[in-house]
Amino acid sequence: TVPLPTSSALFDGLSGLNPNKDSTLDPAFHGTLDSLTLDGYTGTLVFGRDLNVSKNITVMTGHLTSDNKGPINLEAQNGGINVGKDVLISAPTITFTAAGLIDIYGSLKGDFVHLQSLNGDIILENGSLIDASTTEPGASGGRVEILANRIALRGAEIDASGPMGGGTILIGGDY
Repeated sequence: TVPLPTSSALFDGLSGLNPNKDSTLDPAFHGTLDSLTLDGYTGTLVFGRDLNVSKNITVMTGHLTSDNKGPINLEAQNGGINVGKDVLISAPTITFTAAGLIDIYGSLKGDFVHLQSLNGDIILENGSLIDASTTEPGASGGRVEILANRIALRGAEIDASGPMGGGTILIGGDY
């Protein structure tokens, strides 16, 4: 496991985190990071618990997943979330909450994907994928919620299909 510091973190500043090796963030971590940037990381980063960041979360490369099939909850309390095009984030439940811009170039895969910008916009860039689909026999697709004042879908793909029917995709915020 990789312990998290109590201030800003860059992948090579996380004690024990090798940019080319799978790592697990310390599940005992409590508190809030100032900011988190993962750039040049090619391994799989496993989350043991929610990650709260007071400013910005930037994930430019790598695969983020959760231990024990738990959720991935990322919160940028006073900033935004940026997910690069070579990033895959997968978990049964993915929740991103940001005060500012959420900008997605990569792929999010889960049964339930919730993106919410409290005071900013959400941009799903060309080539991005929000995937709540399933191929499990007898199952319906999952649920996607994209909530913000303004949302731009720039060639993004959103999929909540399943063998027994589609799931739910909600875009906007006035439900």
